Amino acid sequence: MGREGLEQNLPFARLQININKLDKKMQRLTMNSYRLRQNLRAARTRTLIQLGGLVIKSGIAEKLGIEIGADLQRDEEQRQKAYTLLGLLVVQVSIPKELEKFGALGKQFLLESQNADNEQEMLEIGKKPVVD
Repeated sequence: MGREGLEQNLPFARLQININKLDKKMQRLTMNSYRLRQNLRAARTRTLIQLGGLVIKSGIAEKLGIEIGADLQRDEEQRQKAYTLLGLLVVQVSIPKELEKFGALGKQFLLESQNADNEQEMLEIGKKPVVD
């Protein structure tokens, strides 16, 4: 192959060099993306573990009879207790927001129900007239 053959292949060689550079950039970006996903996953796991620790420290798990180390997915009894915990948390978060829609009545009920000792007392609070 003479000089003419090399000159004809030169554009192809440049293209191949550019393709190789782009391949390396893609590999770096893919690796960076993988590392980012791993970091986010680790952060999520850390938060979930910390939240679980707070549930244990608060005594809620003990009051519900959730045993430390129990499998909350496979053990049917423990799963029901876990669902109860979830329900309690959801209700605790949503009730104040819902009661705010009712203005003074909602605020009065919320304040009095937080001080109620039992369910019967809460039912009585719900029957009281609103006093502004």
